[in-house]
Parts: sequence; C-alpha cells; structure tokens
Amino acid sequence: MLKERENVGVLSSNALKLIAIISMTIDHFGMLFYPQATWLRAIGRISYPIFAFMLAQGSMFTRHKLKYFMQIFLLGILCQTVSVLALNDYHQNVLITLSLALLFCYISLWLKNSVKTQNTRQIILASCVAIIYLSLMYYLCYYLGKTINNPQFAIDYGLIGIVLPSTLLFADNKWLNFASFSLGLILLSLSSVAVQWFCLLALPLLLCYSGKRGQAQLKYLFYIYYPLHLAVLYALLYLKLFIW
Repeated sequence: MLKERENVGVLSSNALKLIAIISMTIDHFGMLFYPQATWLRAIGRISYPIFAFMLAQGSMFTRHKLKYFMQIFLLGILCQTVSVLALNDYHQNVLITLSLALLFCYISLWLKNSVKTQNTRQIILASCVAIIYLSLMYYLCYYLGKTINNPQFAIDYGLIGIVLPSTLLFADNKWLNFASFSLGLILLSLSSVAVQWFCLLALPLLLCYSGKRGQAQLKYLFYIYYPLHLAVLYALLYLKLFIW
C-alpha cells in the first residue's frame, strides 16, 4: 500500500471502521430477527472487506505486533467460548479469522522484506513457514470439523478470508495490491452464497481511504463493540422469545 502521506481520500480509518461495525450490526440483526430479509445480509457483506483492509494496514504500521495479535485473538477466544457454552455454536467468529489472517500478514511481510534484501536464507525460511502455515489453515478450515466429528465447526470466511488481507502487502504498488484484493473478494464470492457478491460494494469506500486515523480516539471502542453488540442482540432475541 502507499505511505499514509500519499493517500488523498476523504475517509479516515475511524470512519471506515464505523461503517464496518454498523454494517456488521445490521447483518447480525437480520440474521437473528429477519433471516429471510436478504437485503439486511447484503448490507453486512461490506464489513469484512473493510476489516480485512484495515487489518493489513495495522500489520504494517503497528509497533507492537504481538500485542496487536493477542488483543484480537483473545477477544475472539472469549466470544467463542461464550458462544459455545451459551449457544452450543462452534462456528468460529470473525475475530478468529482476523487473528489468523494477521499472522499470515506478518509472514507475508517477512517474506517480502527478505526478497527486498535478497537474503536467500530468509527467503527460503519465510517461504517454508508460509507453506506450512497455509497447509495448517487449509486443514483447519476444511478438515478439522470432520476430524472432530462436528459439522458446525467452521472458520468464518474460510481460507480465502484468512489470506485476503495479505493480498494488500505483496507489492509496493497501491493499484496492484488493490487489484489483488479485489480478485480475492471475487474468489470469496464465488466460493460462498450469492449474497456475498455485495462485498464488492466495499471497494469504492476503500478507495476513499485517506491513510489517517481520524481525530477521535476510538481504538478500544472497536475492540469492545463486537462482544457488546452480540450481547445486546442476543438479549433482545431471548426477550422476544420470552414475550412471544
């Protein structure tokens, strides 16, 4: 991606993330209360491309890579534990997908930097780690559920969702990376249900990214919002079932 000063868009990272969490909330509201309302699910399709895009940005610019990963991963584990205990739901939430994707972003940046410095040993090592990691993710996404005899187990957005953010990191050219990212969204849509094609509507928004964070300090809002909105929606759902 381009350096931050080279972007001329009008949407900050805060603005994009707010759009993403609003669309995600609409999606989850539709899933729980109006599962036949396809248009609600369609709105929600723009959230993951934005999250994936911002994750790639974060992987490049964060100074605390382990802390960044642990924040997403541990929150994902916490939410998943609640889902399993309360709902017996083994479908892994999107935070798990994003944490696994972040690790592959780190591996991709390692490989990219090794190629730049022409360090043959590091290129071989990083390539081997990438192949092993992708193999593990392939097994996790498509075979672990069968191994543990639990068809409910699945990684949200699958292997393509895990790889998607890293497509923004391989080249130094913004438009080449964006083309790769767009191709990833097309492949994701081809491998999913028809409504997933609405994820392409996120692309014009991402083109408007300014490369700036925004004035408000909303970092921790984005971390707490995911479990908070799920708690509220499930509470409303149980209330509705109790009343009716």
